[in-house]
Amino acid sequence: MSTSKFPTFWVLIVALSYLFFSCQDKKEKLPPDFWSCHKALNPDSSKTHQLLLGKWRWNLINCPFGKLQQDSEIYNGLVVEFRASDSLIVLQNDTITQIGTWKLRPTSDGLFVIQSNPSVEQLAGRLLICGNQIEFNESGTDICDNFFTKVP
Repeated sequence: MSTSKFPTFWVLIVALSYLFFSCQDKKEKLPPDFWSCHKALNPDSSKTHQLLLGKWRWNLINCPFGKLQQDSEIYNGLVVEFRASDSLIVLQNDTITQIGTWKLRPTSDGLFVIQSNPSVEQLAGRLLICGNQIEFNESGTDICDNFFTKVP
């Protein structure tokens, strides 16, 4: 290897390593098998309602096309609070941006969706629950999935 190509070779290796490892970090944020976890829980509407109560912090968007995982800066700091009275509060960086109502609606595949008024974009899709995380799954309709983590 000549000395003039040596620096180019190392720059290329460093750049490729950075791209590989930065993609790996994002993939680790997704739950390993959200569908199986939710199926094992098998929540009915009453249990689902109870599990949703409280505050949920948005943490990831996953899209089936284009960029597979996008850590969208737009939604950082987004928190949704589901209340027992079927009201909800949406906060962005601790500031209330929306107050509304919510209801669970069954889907034809045995899951639930949240119908909110006014609509909350990040709550669209089939609801999957896994431990202290929830997924609003719309990838089946070629739209993005949004993931939230329960705020302790």
